[in-house]
Amino acid sequence: MLWGLLAIGIPILIHLLRQRRPRVVPWGAMRFVRAALEKRQRQIRIDSWLQVLIRGLLLACLAFALAEPYLERLGLGTVAESATHRIVVVDSSYSMGYRSGGETSFERAQRVARQIVEASRTGDSFHLARISGQTPRVVIRRPSHDPADVLQEIDRLPLLEERGDLLNSLKPLPPLLAAEDHLKSAEVVFATDLQQENWLPSASFVRSQCGELFRQLGKSAEVSLVDVGAAVTENAAVVGLESRRPIAAPGAVLDLDVEVKNFGRSPRPGTVLEIAVEGVVRHRESIDLPGSGTVRRSVRVPSDLAQDALVEARIEEDPLPLDNVRRLIVPLRREVRTLVVAGSESAESDAEFVRLALAPAETLTTSPPAARLEIRPEVISLGGLRDRDLEAFDSVILCDVPALTEGELDRLRRFVTSGGGLILALGEKASAADYAQGLGADLLPAPFGPPTPPLTEQDRPFSFSETDSLHPLLRVFAGNPDAGLLTTPIFRYRPIEGPEPPAGTEVILRLSNGAPVLLERRSGNGRVLQIQTALNDEWGSWVLWPSFLPMMHEIVLASIRGELAQRVGEVGETLSGPRIRGAAEQCVLTRPDGSRSTITASGDIGSRVDAGRGDVCGVYQFSFPGGTRQPERYVVNCDTRESALARVSPETLRTELGLDPAVRFTTQWTPPVRETGATTGGGEIGRMVQPLLGLTLVLLVLDLLVAGWKRSGAVPGTQSGASRGR
Repeated sequence: MLWGLLAIGIPILIHLLRQRRPRVVPWGAMRFVRAALEKRQRQIRIDSWLQVLIRGLLLACLAFALAEPYLERLGLGTVAESATHRIVVVDSSYSMGYRSGGETSFERAQRVARQIVEASRTGDSFHLARISGQTPRVVIRRPSHDPADVLQEIDRLPLLEERGDLLNSLKPLPPLLAAEDHLKSAEVVFATDLQQENWLPSASFVRSQCGELFRQLGKSAEVSLVDVGAAVTENAAVVGLESRRPIAAPGAVLDLDVEVKNFGRSPRPGTVLEIAVEGVVRHRESIDLPGSGTVRRSVRVPSDLAQDALVEARIEEDPLPLDNVRRLIVPLRREVRTLVVAGSESAESDAEFVRLALAPAETLTTSPPAARLEIRPEVISLGGLRDRDLEAFDSVILCDVPALTEGELDRLRRFVTSGGGLILALGEKASAADYAQGLGADLLPAPFGPPTPPLTEQDRPFSFSETDSLHPLLRVFAGNPDAGLLTTPIFRYRPIEGPEPPAGTEVILRLSNGAPVLLERRSGNGRVLQIQTALNDEWGSWVLWPSFLPMMHEIVLASIRGELAQRVGEVGETLSGPRIRGAAEQCVLTRPDGSRSTITASGDIGSRVDAGRGDVCGVYQFSFPGGTRQPERYVVNCDTRESALARVSPETLRTELGLDPAVRFTTQWTPPVRETGATTGGGEIGRMVQPLLGLTLVLLVLDLLVAGWKRSGAVPGTQSGASRGR
């Protein structure tokens, strides 16, 4: 705006262009008045230049005023207070839904935000942001000078059902300050419950980045944290609900594990726990929750359903109701289809042992036919794998397969990623190098070495040993020594490389020498299990032992647990829907609030429909036009890490994040004390707009007076020629 100073030259240019150049005509009668005229003209020139000076100063003051200059003072009195640029940040994570004193913490945060806006002065500008895990985290990105618009956006802010993400919520804030006039005073206000899980990230590098962002904010703004949390934060939540079996037969009893946690310090005796199937309560009991303790229950409930069962575990309502219920979808099926691949002719006996174990004679089954979940194996040779439609199967077992082609590996990788189960039974023929290179770290639970040598007559066979944690597939053997699991003789095995498997791989079972013999790894929505011994009677007596039949059943069911896992998610995670069966297949997604949207599948056949983020808790249903497929339901639960309502103290936050001492912690917002505008390290800064506009007005009046004096000829200090002649 200082380019306006060039306008100073306009009056001078006009004055020079308007100067008259008189034509000289000699006239004897005029020689007596010539001296008087010359004196008068000199006076007029002085008056004209005075008017040019006044008008130049007037234009200069106007140009400076439009540029909004500031004057730095060093304690020499008070100057005009500047407008303030404020960023108001409202914590929208679900812990803010805790109700106390008749209102939630989120409602108190909205009240603080409204108070800040209503106390604003003319010229103040606002950004509105929120602490959340989802975008947009900046609600008002361009600075708003209209308080009514800002108040409206504050009232529209929703309380989210997910955890907050402090780091990604802080990242957009420094650029908002940098985009504004750096001479304006600035303030950033956070209205939050200071929930420890959000404000003290577990990763040290995340805390370091958060601290650095706060320091950037503090360099150009006053930073305030307004604590709107409740003084007492007692809370209990259903933190776990699992089915022991990934699928169940229609009409079968559902075996469920429920976990309820008390996040408060006070005991909660007589807490009512209910288990409902399709909205009908099938189990109710009273549990005593110790302070800061957990209660686990194993519950058996009938389903009486022919289709997938929606199971809910819930406790009585408390001040934070969102985490009082947890949901689960249990797929109901009559059979599980398993493809058994014999790696070579010598491995045909392995595949046959597996087939007999998975589909025993009817006389060996004891479950009622109506509630029986049958596993139907189909045995093929290695050459037949490339021609099989893997989407027709729930799991694939590779019995001592030497190696796989690139095309077979790609099909298996898509099959597992979309939720299928893969079981690797390693024997003499399995190539360690080909498995490591072909399957890679994402599919192979652990690289393995060559087989152990055959035992001599003096060597004792290996046997299975107990592990520190009981995996779900081993629960059938718990307290049942007659099953013979721990007495199973094993003669040879394929040891893994290194003492322990890679991170992300779980050891389910070990041998008596401590070597892992059964491992599990998740890959995408599916799971891969790796058996380190061959499934024949040459490498051990396991295939002849009583434990082999139930163990193979449990291994197959454990491999397809991804089918159950991918039907249950948490808020903020990507919702992966049904498998795609055709190009551009369409489905209709019905959300928990009843809204619907049509999704056109764009992935490969066999992959899952990508429905975006599940941003609210509840049941999501995928249906298909024309009834070509059965609808499929999926559930989204809250992340109960946010249920821990313990708050972080200002002292701890200053220490862990390295906050500047100038950061204010308060329970009530008040404007920062400023006597003269924004405060910097050098002194006080005040706006000069109003003084300059006042001076412009004075110069304008003075210009009018000088112009009037010239026209009347009564310029102070002079006399007209007529007066002197009299």
